[in-house]
Amino acid sequence: MFFWFVLNGIASAVIYTTNFFTTPKPCAFVIANEKKWSESYFNELVNIKAEWTPYLVWKCKPTQGKYINVDNNSIRATKNYHKSGIKIFMFGGSTMWGNGARDDYTIPSFVAHYLNEKGIVANITNYGETGHGSTQEVLKLLLLLREGKRPDYVIFYDGFNDTVGGYQSGVAGFPLSAPRRHQEFNMSRRYNKLGRAFTKATLQKFPVCFVVNDLLWYFRVKGSSVVKSRMDLDRQIVEKYLQNVSTVKQLAKIYGFKAFFYWQPTLESKTNRTMFEKTLFEEGFSYHNGLTGVYKVFKEKSPQGIVNLDDALKDHEGTLFYDWIHILEQGNGIIGKRMSGDIFQTIK
Repeated sequence: MFFWFVLNGIASAVIYTTNFFTTPKPCAFVIANEKKWSESYFNELVNIKAEWTPYLVWKCKPTQGKYINVDNNSIRATKNYHKSGIKIFMFGGSTMWGNGARDDYTIPSFVAHYLNEKGIVANITNYGETGHGSTQEVLKLLLLLREGKRPDYVIFYDGFNDTVGGYQSGVAGFPLSAPRRHQEFNMSRRYNKLGRAFTKATLQKFPVCFVVNDLLWYFRVKGSSVVKSRMDLDRQIVEKYLQNVSTVKQLAKIYGFKAFFYWQPTLESKTNRTMFEKTLFEEGFSYHNGLTGVYKVFKEKSPQGIVNLDDALKDHEGTLFYDWIHILEQGNGIIGKRMSGDIFQTIK
């Protein structure tokens, strides 16, 4: 028992020192640079809760705040300038939902802003959902069509969650946290399984288990024995994503809407990194190898009809990323301007 406590003490020291000296604090960074609103914003963000929903697995619970508002249909507020006009449905994960941005500065809000500047009467709905991948987004679109909702345009913004979901489970096309959902299935009817899950969750709270898990993951993704299977997984993740794109294109023909697809940028693609972004990059990311591999396959395929935004932010001089995938409001403006321009080209 004494040895166990000593091990946990050492592990705690390792975790504390590595986090203290090498891990940037994204919230602290944003708060320091946007003092007027950011502290209140992140207090709202950390209190966002999710709940179970059919087919899509989870959705955001309704919430009302000064900067984050989600209605009873789990739709994040968008700063629309018109109640009518062309209907634009926008799908994606937390980057589309607007993690790190106020309601008026999400990507959908910027699309509305720039279309309004060009005199386009449009109404935009932000169907982004934290953690959702492209398969869940296609299902969401199907559910909306089943309800009789008819968009004029749909926009999909993906890449990151499809990659991490595949790497978490080892199966391309799986959503985020699929292994955990598998463990939870029918748990209330299997008390022995519930007991094992409780024991495992309790042990994982000990620092020594946290460090061991990190080391096991490190050797798993670095080991040469998994390189071939990792390359296969990279290819399969992109193929599954492209199958979802094909499905949406078929739906567009049937229901008469125009579809736009965007592959999202990551911190790795930003070559002109600020000191903060360099620290983030050097710290690394659990699925860095997977992200690099999948993005490489996607670039090599260069699929038609999908806009690769991986280089869209690379030359920007200021800080745009506050972690490996989430961008600040200024970055949302750049992405939103590009999307609005593509829509405008089809209207004029």
